[in-house]
Amino acid sequence: IASSEDETLVPDFAAPWTGASFFLDGRLGELYDVNAQWAFQIEAVRNAAPSWFVSPPHVALLYTPLAFVSFNTAALIWTAFSILCIAISVRLLEPFAPRLFREHRIVTILILVSSFPIFELLGAGQQSALTLLLMVGGVRLVLADQQGWAGVVFALGAIKPQLFILVPF
Repeated sequence: IASSEDETLVPDFAAPWTGASFFLDGRLGELYDVNAQWAFQIEAVRNAAPSWFVSPPHVALLYTPLAFVSFNTAALIWTAFSILCIAISVRLLEPFAPRLFREHRIVTILILVSSFPIFELLGAGQQSALTLLLMVGGVRLVLADQQGWAGVVFALGAIKPQLFILVPF
């Protein structure tokens, strides 16, 4: 059992980074091989526990730019990107509660960003900030009667198909 100083700060990010590293190294045949993933993560990530890449294959391609740098650097970039996604999502959400944002802007934003899901997604390196941005952006485009662009944005949600499958309905 690894001690707390041996554990990575963003364990969930290890999965897509592993998939992207396999894609970059031409190891597509091992993309879903849990033994190959774990061996790679022991060496490159130093995870205390495995984080399996189980996403659709195109997710490995999307994360490939982050596989050009070390895991820690990629995790830092991903965390900064997640914070940016959250900030943009909050801004896009404002029209859904205009009075709340107008009269209680600071408190509303503080409550939103201090919730457990935000801490969990930033602390674990999850994709939730990106999927939130895609969902809110897609809804805003639909409401603006930009159906084509909304379709493009919702299609990007295929990184988490279980969250976007009901959007057409």
